[in-house]
Amino acid sequence: MNKLIIKGPRQQRALKVLLEECVAVKDIGEKIGALNPRQVISELRRQGFEDVILTRWFNVIDRDGRRCRPGEYYIPESFKQMVDDALKNKIAQTVGECSNQSSSSDEAMLTGGTWKCKT
Repeated sequence: MNKLIIKGPRQQRALKVLLEECVAVKDIGEKIGALNPRQVISELRRQGFEDVILTRWFNVIDRDGRRCRPGEYYIPESFKQMVDDALKNKIAQTVGECSNQSSSSDEAMLTGGTWKCKT
């Protein structure tokens, strides 16, 4: 059980965005106002969100015909209420024994340049 700690507006914005939607790793910086968004996510994970903010990877072919694995950040449904409560309290809760395994049926689609979850 880890204590969840939220520091600063970028972390708050990241959690709020991830409560609403899955976000491609390449797109999250613009949404949260951070030039180094991977650092924001890494800090959140070190502050207790390691089992809460997950990354899902996809095998795709890029415009040059090369295989690549873009990722997206997401919060599993089982943790969303806890994260919402944490945001309301600014610091929060404890991570319980929730199942956070993504099923093999998780999919995403690229729409207008942005990855959208389909679960």
